[in-house]
Amino acid sequence: CVNLNVYVYFDQKKLDDAADKFVLDVRKEVLKEGESAPEAPPKSSWLRLPDAGTVLAHLDPVRGAWADSDDKYINVDTPAIRKIKDRMAERVRKLVRFFDGGNIGESNVASLDIRSEDGVSVKDKGELRTLVRDENKDRDELFREVAAANNAAASEMEKIRQAWAKAFRKRTNKGWWIQKDNGDWVRKGDEDE
Repeated sequence: CVNLNVYVYFDQKKLDDAADKFVLDVRKEVLKEGESAPEAPPKSSWLRLPDAGTVLAHLDPVRGAWADSDDKYINVDTPAIRKIKDRMAERVRKLVRFFDGGNIGESNVASLDIRSEDGVSVKDKGELRTLVRDENKDRDELFREVAAANNAAASEMEKIRQAWAKAFRKRTNKGWWIQKDNGDWVRKGDEDE
C-alpha cells in the first residue's frame, strides 16, 4: 500500500483572477460606478477543479502538482466558501459608512484595519470593532478553505493571502484607504497603486 499526497502549487495569475472575481462578487453592490466594471473575463474565470487524471499527469513526486496549465482552475466554490462569501457580502454593506468615513482601510496583508475612530460615536465604535473583527476572522477562514479546497501545499498560504490583499485593494471605491505594498497608506485615487 502506497500513500501518495498530491499538493497543488498555484499559478499566480490564476490565483489573482480567482481572488479578484471573488472580491468583485462580494462587493458588487457597494462599488461605485466605474469601480465595479471588470475587465474582459480571463479564460480561467470559470472556476472548477481538475479531474484526478489531470492532476496525476502533472505530478512531480518531489514538489507535487502545479496548478498552471490551461485546464486547471482555482476552486473557490465549495459550500464552506459560499457561506463565508455570503457573510462577507452582507457585512460589506454595513462597512461602507466606515470606509467612506475613513475609519477603516484595506491592508497590504489582506486584513481590514481600523485607521481611526475619530467621528465615530461610542455606540458605533463597538459596532465598528465587531465588524472588523468578524471580517478578519472570515478572511482567515476563507484563506484556509481555499487552500483546503485546492489541496494546496502549506507554503502556498502566503500566496493566497497576497492574491486576496491585491483584490481587496483593487475592488475599493475611490477615496477609501488602502495600504500600498511598501506600507504607506493612501486614499485610492490620490496616488498610483
